[in-house]
Amino acid sequence: MEQLGGARIHCSQSGLGDYLAANEEEALDKVREFFNFMPWHWEEEPLHKAAQSPVSQKPLEDIVAASQNSVFDMQDVIDALVDNNSWLELKALFARDLIVGLVRLGGSVVGVVANQPKVKGGVLFLDSADKGAWFIQLCTAYGTPLVFLQDISGFMVGSAVERQGIIRRGLRCCLHWGKALSLVSLYWCGKPTALVTWLWLGRRFKVTA
Repeated sequence: MEQLGGARIHCSQSGLGDYLAANEEEALDKVREFFNFMPWHWEEEPLHKAAQSPVSQKPLEDIVAASQNSVFDMQDVIDALVDNNSWLELKALFARDLIVGLVRLGGSVVGVVANQPKVKGGVLFLDSADKGAWFIQLCTAYGTPLVFLQDISGFMVGSAVERQGIIRRGLRCCLHWGKALSLVSLYWCGKPTALVTWLWLGRRFKVTA
Protein backbone atom coordinates (compact mmCIF):
# COMPACT_ATOMS: atom_id res chain seq x y z
CA MET A 1 0.00 0.00 0.00
CA GLU A 2 2.87 2.40 0.78
CA GLN A 3 4.19 2.07 -2.78
CA LEU A 4 0.76 2.98 -4.15
CA GLY A 5 0.79 6.33 -2.39
CA GLY A 6 1.27 6.07 1.36
CA ALA A 7 2.25 8.74 3.87
CA ARG A 8 6.00 8.50 3.29
CA ILE A 9 5.68 8.94 -0.47
CA HIS A 10 3.47 12.00 -0.11
CA CYS A 11 5.68 13.56 2.57
CA SER A 12 8.99 12.99 0.76
CA GLN A 13 8.22 12.81 -2.97
CA SER A 14 4.86 14.29 -4.02
CA GLY A 15 4.92 17.07 -1.42
CA LEU A 16 1.27 16.63 -0.50
CA GLY A 17 2.01 15.65 3.09
CA ASP A 18 3.20 18.21 5.63
CA TYR A 19 4.43 15.95 8.42
CA LEU A 20 5.25 12.24 8.67
CA ALA A 21 4.00 11.01 12.04
CA ALA A 22 4.86 7.67 13.62
CA ASN A 23 1.33 7.14 14.92
CA GLU A 24 -2.08 8.76 15.27
CA GLU A 25 -1.26 10.37 18.62
CA GLU A 26 1.80 12.12 17.22
CA ALA A 27 -0.19 13.25 14.18
CA LEU A 28 -2.90 14.82 16.36
CA ASP A 29 -0.24 16.56 18.48
CA LYS A 30 1.19 18.14 15.33
CA VAL A 31 -2.26 19.25 14.20
CA ARG A 32 -2.78 20.98 17.56
CA GLU A 33 0.66 22.57 17.31
CA PHE A 34 -0.14 23.86 13.83
CA PHE A 35 -3.42 25.44 14.89
CA ASN A 36 -1.65 27.19 17.78
CA PHE A 37 -0.07 29.37 15.08
CA MET A 38 -3.38 30.09 13.36
CA PRO A 39 -5.92 32.81 14.19
CA TRP A 40 -9.58 31.95 14.69
CA HIS A 41 -10.42 33.97 11.58
CA TRP A 42 -8.36 35.36 8.71
CA GLU A 43 -9.13 38.93 9.80
CA GLU A 44 -7.80 38.28 13.31
CA GLU A 45 -4.21 37.99 14.54
CA PRO A 46 -2.79 34.81 16.11
CA LEU A 47 -2.49 34.69 19.87
CA HIS A 48 0.62 36.53 21.07
CA LYS A 49 2.69 34.68 23.67
CA ALA A 50 5.49 35.71 25.99
CA ALA A 51 8.84 35.95 24.23
CA GLN A 52 11.44 33.29 24.96
CA SER A 53 15.17 33.13 24.40
CA PRO A 54 16.34 31.26 21.28
CA VAL A 55 17.19 27.59 21.67
CA SER A 56 20.75 28.35 20.57
CA GLN A 57 22.87 31.10 22.08
CA LYS A 58 25.59 30.75 19.46
CA PRO A 59 26.38 34.07 17.70
CA LEU A 60 25.31 34.21 14.06
CA GLU A 61 28.80 35.21 12.95
CA ASP A 62 30.01 31.85 14.30
CA ILE A 63 27.34 29.99 12.30
CA VAL A 64 27.26 31.67 8.91
CA ALA A 65 30.34 30.86 6.87
CA ALA A 66 32.46 33.88 6.01
CA SER A 67 33.44 32.34 2.67
CA GLN A 68 30.81 31.81 0.00
CA ASN A 69 32.53 28.53 -0.83
CA SER A 70 31.91 27.19 2.69
CA VAL A 71 28.71 25.44 3.73
CA PHE A 72 26.70 25.99 6.90
CA ASP A 73 23.44 24.58 8.23
CA MET A 74 20.58 27.07 7.90
CA GLN A 75 18.75 25.24 10.68
CA ASP A 76 21.45 26.49 13.07
CA VAL A 77 20.63 30.06 12.00
CA ILE A 78 16.94 29.47 12.66
CA ASP A 79 17.68 28.00 16.11
CA ALA A 80 19.70 31.11 16.98
CA LEU A 81 16.86 33.47 16.03
CA VAL A 82 13.51 32.02 17.01
CA ASP A 83 11.78 31.60 20.37
CA ASN A 84 12.60 28.34 22.14
CA ASN A 85 10.24 25.40 21.44
CA SER A 86 8.29 27.34 18.81
CA TRP A 87 9.66 26.03 15.49
CA LEU A 88 7.24 23.97 13.40
CA GLU A 89 8.81 22.91 10.12
CA LEU A 90 6.41 21.91 7.34
CA LYS A 91 7.18 19.51 4.48
CA ALA A 92 10.58 18.79 6.04
CA LEU A 93 11.15 15.65 3.99
CA PHE A 94 10.20 17.24 0.67
CA ALA A 95 12.45 19.56 -1.38
CA ARG A 96 14.98 19.77 1.44
CA ASP A 97 16.96 22.52 -0.29
CA LEU A 98 14.28 24.94 0.97
CA ILE A 99 13.13 25.16 4.60
CA VAL A 100 9.66 26.49 5.44
CA GLY A 101 7.92 26.64 8.79
CA LEU A 102 5.95 28.59 11.37
CA VAL A 103 7.65 30.06 14.39
CA ARG A 104 7.46 32.73 17.04
CA LEU A 105 9.80 35.70 17.16
CA GLY A 106 9.46 37.71 20.34
CA GLY A 107 6.18 35.91 20.96
CA SER A 108 4.66 36.82 17.57
CA VAL A 109 3.89 34.31 14.81
CA VAL A 110 5.90 34.57 11.59
CA GLY A 111 6.55 32.31 8.64
CA VAL A 112 10.14 31.44 7.75
CA VAL A 113 11.41 30.64 4.25
CA ALA A 114 15.10 29.72 4.15
CA ASN A 115 17.51 28.29 1.61
CA GLN A 116 19.43 25.26 2.90
CA PRO A 117 23.01 25.43 1.56
CA LYS A 118 23.71 21.93 2.90
CA VAL A 119 21.33 20.47 0.29
CA LYS A 120 22.15 21.10 -3.38
CA GLY A 121 23.84 24.34 -2.40
CA GLY A 122 20.45 25.90 -1.65
CA VAL A 123 19.79 26.41 -5.37
CA LEU A 124 16.10 26.59 -6.23
CA PHE A 125 14.84 23.45 -7.96
CA LEU A 126 11.40 22.51 -9.30
CA ASP A 127 10.04 21.01 -6.09
CA SER A 128 11.47 23.72 -3.85
CA ALA A 129 9.83 26.38 -6.04
CA ASP A 130 6.47 24.66 -5.57
CA LYS A 131 7.11 24.28 -1.84
CA GLY A 132 7.95 27.95 -1.44
CA ALA A 133 4.92 29.09 -3.43
CA TRP A 134 2.59 26.92 -1.32
CA PHE A 135 3.94 28.23 1.98
CA ILE A 136 3.89 31.89 0.92
CA GLN A 137 0.24 31.43 -0.12
CA LEU A 138 -0.55 29.94 3.30
CA CYS A 139 1.01 32.87 5.16
CA THR A 140 -0.61 35.44 2.86
CA ALA A 141 -4.04 33.92 3.43
CA TYR A 142 -3.77 34.56 7.19
CA GLY A 143 -1.72 37.75 7.10
CA THR A 144 1.28 36.04 8.67
CA PRO A 145 4.51 38.08 8.37
CA LEU A 146 7.28 36.40 6.38
CA VAL A 147 11.01 36.24 7.06
CA PHE A 148 13.30 35.08 4.26
CA LEU A 149 16.78 33.83 5.17
CA GLN A 150 18.54 33.93 1.84
CA ASP A 151 21.59 31.97 0.76
CA ILE A 152 20.91 31.29 -2.91
CA SER A 153 22.93 31.85 -6.05
CA GLY A 154 20.04 31.27 -8.45
CA PHE A 155 17.67 28.83 -10.07
CA MET A 156 18.79 25.43 -11.35
CA VAL A 157 19.64 25.45 -15.06
CA GLY A 158 19.91 22.71 -17.65
CA SER A 159 17.91 21.15 -20.44
CA ALA A 160 16.13 18.68 -18.14
CA VAL A 161 14.75 21.25 -15.69
CA GLU A 162 13.96 23.64 -18.55
CA ARG A 163 11.71 21.00 -20.09
CA GLN A 164 10.11 20.37 -16.69
CA GLY A 165 9.21 24.04 -16.30
CA ILE A 166 11.78 25.56 -13.92
CA ILE A 167 11.09 29.06 -15.30
CA ARG A 168 7.32 28.76 -14.96
CA ARG A 169 7.45 27.20 -11.50
CA GLY A 170 10.20 29.49 -10.27
CA LEU A 171 8.34 32.60 -11.42
CA ARG A 172 5.17 31.30 -9.79
CA CYS A 173 7.03 31.30 -6.48
CA CYS A 174 8.29 34.83 -7.14
CA LEU A 175 4.75 35.93 -8.06
CA HIS A 176 3.43 34.84 -4.67
CA TRP A 177 6.21 36.80 -2.96
CA GLY A 178 4.95 39.84 -4.86
CA LYS A 179 1.37 39.16 -3.79
CA ALA A 180 2.23 38.77 -0.11
CA LEU A 181 0.14 41.34 1.74
CA SER A 182 1.90 40.93 5.09
CA LEU A 183 5.29 42.24 6.16
CA VAL A 184 8.21 40.64 4.36
CA SER A 185 11.78 40.84 5.68
CA LEU A 186 14.83 39.57 3.83
CA TYR A 187 18.13 38.72 5.49
CA TRP A 188 21.19 37.84 3.47
CA CYS A 189 23.05 34.91 4.98
CA GLY A 190 25.49 33.95 2.27
CA LYS A 191 25.62 34.31 -1.49
CA PRO A 192 22.69 36.30 -2.87
CA THR A 193 22.84 38.05 -6.21
CA ALA A 194 21.02 41.24 -7.10
CA LEU A 195 19.04 39.48 -9.84
CA VAL A 196 17.93 36.62 -7.58
CA THR A 197 16.92 39.03 -4.83
CA TRP A 198 14.82 41.04 -7.28
CA LEU A 199 13.22 37.89 -8.71
CA TRP A 200 12.43 36.51 -5.25
CA LEU A 201 11.04 39.62 -3.63
CA GLY A 202 10.70 42.43 -6.13
CA ARG A 203 11.71 46.03 -5.76
CA ARG A 204 9.02 47.04 -3.27
CA PHE A 205 10.57 45.11 -0.37
CA LYS A 206 13.24 46.44 1.91
CA VAL A 207 16.32 44.22 2.11
CA THR A 208 18.41 43.83 5.25
CA ALA A 209 21.97 42.55 5.04
